[in-house]
Amino acid sequence: MVRVSRWLWALPVLVFALATWLLLGPWRSAPADIAPATSDAAASSAPAVRLNLPLSQDPWAIVAEASRLADASQAHAQTQTDCSWQSADEQRLPEPERERQSAQQLNAHLLALAARLDAAPDELGRLTGAVLKQDTDAVVRMAHVTQDPVIYGLALRVCGSRPPVSACQSLQPEHWAQLNPSDASAWWAVAATRTDPASALLAAQRAIQSPQTTVLDGRLLKRATELPGFPPDMLLPVLSMTLTINPYSSASALTRACARETPEQATPKAECSSLALAALRQEPFLNGRIMLTTRAQQLGIPAQQLPATLRELKQLRHDMEDWRMAGLTDTAVHCADAQRVVAFDIDVMNGGDVAAYKRTRQRLAAAASVSASAPSASPAVRRP
Repeated sequence: MVRVSRWLWALPVLVFALATWLLLGPWRSAPADIAPATSDAAASSAPAVRLNLPLSQDPWAIVAEASRLADASQAHAQTQTDCSWQSADEQRLPEPERERQSAQQLNAHLLALAARLDAAPDELGRLTGAVLKQDTDAVVRMAHVTQDPVIYGLALRVCGSRPPVSACQSLQPEHWAQLNPSDASAWWAVAATRTDPASALLAAQRAIQSPQTTVLDGRLLKRATELPGFPPDMLLPVLSMTLTINPYSSASALTRACARETPEQATPKAECSSLALAALRQEPFLNGRIMLTTRAQQLGIPAQQLPATLRELKQLRHDMEDWRMAGLTDTAVHCADAQRVVAFDIDVMNGGDVAAYKRTRQRLAAAASVSASAPSASPAVRRP
């Protein structure tokens, strides 16, 4: 079976934590606008059961809901599909041999999916196939001939997230911006790679004035899972293979634009503060908001001018990761959990992870409301 370890899924968060160690501080509850989702993460010890507790958290309603679930949980567990793809025989092998066979089997499955994508009529399909094969040179070759800014931006991201190859040096954020001058993401990438504050500031100003922000996350994953007959046991391995880290964030660009190498080069503090607030309003990702908020505090921006505090943002990240990781273990992964995580990571492409998590909370709240109002098959719990 493919091991889906917590360290693997938390890799982007760990990379972010290394870059922002100064954010350590106590946690507190998030405000209403970024409140944690009412989700099944609290039932992670029994991931096959989905708790639909009413939002009112009325104790008697909770008892009634728990009674209903107790009647259904056994049948639900019997019908739950396991998304492991290692056979029972292989699970009884010694650990080193099991790991070797698992790696070989996983590679064979990935190559089979990549071969199908190689024959796709669309550039995104062929790019996804190259990513699954870990063929970065092929990714770069596609970028050189494309006129699609999404393909070029994805190639830049792949180069920034994989072991470096010489071919990646030929890809430049400036060309991405030329392909789509209205895309803030491209201009943030330009600013993040500029070496002097003045040129970085100019690119950052183009970014905050741009009417469009393209989110690249989730696109490779979505294209791979659109293959007809995509095997459910490959959902999580393909998600892992298509994860990319953005090395061209708005926070990195702000650091470049507001660097103070010499007094003559220093961007005025007021201009940096204005840029930080504009970037915060535009930033679609939670980790980016945390880094930008840190920088805003360093610039002396009053807390009341910030959309959220660091504590609130860190609490939201904690809640989001808890919900996302619920039910993912090393020994078994239920298909419902794999599908839930993959669906969320694909939804991220529609405006970032903050917007995707907000939509998730709304769906969970609606489901909980329906569950709370539905008649229960279990004997009613009488109030004293």
